[in-house]
Amino acid sequence: MITPVLAIDLPKFLETASVLMAFGAAAAVGLLRGTVGELRARLEDERGNAESQRQQIQDLKLDNATLNADLSALRRTVTGEVHWRAIEEKSDKHHEEAKAHWQEEKAARERQEEIFSGILAELRRTRG
Repeated sequence: MITPVLAIDLPKFLETASVLMAFGAAAAVGLLRGTVGELRARLEDERGNAESQRQQIQDLKLDNATLNADLSALRRTVTGEVHWRAIEEKSDKHHEEAKAHWQEEKAARERQEEIFSGILAELRRTRG
C-alpha cells in the first residue's frame, strides 16, 4: 500500500478550495463589472465625440460651400476686371489710332485747301 506523503483531509480541502474559488470569482466579477462600467463610459464619450465630429464636418462642409461660392464670385470679378482692362487697352489703342488718323486727315485737308487756294489764286490772277 502507498502511504500518502501529506495527509490531506479531502472534504475540508475541497471546501476551502471552493471558498477560495468563490472569492476569486467574486473578485473577477467585480473587476469585470468595473471594466464594463469603464467601457460604457468610454463608449458614451466616444459617441459624444463622434457626434461632435459629425457636426464639425457638417460645419466645415457649409464653410467650404460658402468659400467655393465666394471663390467663384471672385473669379468672375477678376475675370470681369481683366476683361474690362483688355477693353480699356483696346479702347486706348483705338483712340490713339483714331487720333493719328484724324490728324493725318486734317493735315491732308489743309494741304488740299492750300492747293485749291493756290489754284483759285492762279485762276483769279490769270483772269483778272
